[in-house]
Amino acid sequence: LGRYQEAAHIHRRTLAARQETLGPDHPDTLCSASNLANALDAQGSHAEAVELHRATLATRTQVLGELHPDTLRSSSNLGQALAAAGELEEAATLHKQTLAARSEVLGDEHPDT
Repeated sequence: LGRYQEAAHIHRRTLAARQETLGPDHPDTLCSASNLANALDAQGSHAEAVELHRATLATRTQVLGELHPDTLRSSSNLGQALAAAGELEEAATLHKQTLAARSEVLGDEHPDT
């Protein structure tokens, strides 16, 4: 609990292994990238987290499509990281877009909406 540096280290190793064995666009690799970005954000490395979330979102959009639930999760994660980094206007815009897309795809009653 609260061992964010250790978590980030483990996520970096996992991401590297998955990139090597599965390739950079594989859904499991993208999940590892997202996990690392979340750990970085939790430890206060907001700029690095935002950068990695942006890259993950871009790849998921390209590979899975704009409205895939994993892509929408990446969009939400990026919004969280932007807010933590003080980029409140961009974070709010992204959260509004993500909410609208989740409502459309998942429905208003879905827990992720």
